[in-house]
Amino acid sequence: MKKAFAGAKQCYVVSVSPWQKKRALESPIFSGVQQRCIMNGIDASIFYEKRFLKEDDWRTVLFVTADFSTTDKYSKGGFYLLELARLLKNEKIRFEVVGRTASKKVEEDNVRIIGPVHDKNELADFYCKADVALALSQRETYGMTVAEALLCGTPVVGFKNGGSESIALSNHTQFVEFGDVKKLADIIRNKWIDYKDIHSNQIALEAEYMYSDKAMATAYENLYLEVIK
Repeated sequence: MKKAFAGAKQCYVVSVSPWQKKRALESPIFSGVQQRCIMNGIDASIFYEKRFLKEDDWRTVLFVTADFSTTDKYSKGGFYLLELARLLKNEKIRFEVVGRTASKKVEEDNVRIIGPVHDKNELADFYCKADVALALSQRETYGMTVAEALLCGTPVVGFKNGGSESIALSNHTQFVEFGDVKKLADIIRNKWIDYKDIHSNQIALEAEYMYSDKAMATAYENLYLEVIK
């Protein structure tokens, strides 16, 4: 495979996150190949800040995942969501889970299983209504849910997984070591659960500059112009 890239003067490897670019730079296969990082673009006409009236005085922590599993062997973090819910059971905090799941109901009273949401506008509304979004995967190349939540003005907390923390807005997110649920509970309770009340608009503005589909298109256009010079 290394031979395929040897001598390719006009070859560029484009990574979707700084974490992925770092790994590509360390790869002997891509030695001498030019590297760029252009983050995945998200439709900012769908994922943007919207305000909703709260139904009650409970706070909402949202977990969006491709698959929700309650076993500790699954890499998407559902097991840790339930641990987190148990640690915060005495707080007025509810956890909502959006994603495909075999578990329609769990024992924890403060966890609500929404199930899969296929309509992107409906998904964006879930992000907008949440006070905090969670990123609990063991490994991510990019972290699409992080970018989507931030575009909707919602701060993100979670586990370090490679891609997510490397693309996140550092002022509006916090990541702890994978599996450290106690610390995650502490920072949600003591810092992040009411952070959005003041900072929602600023989060969304900064996120649009970073993650919008227009930002991605501009970055690729600039790269193409650089290549053809």
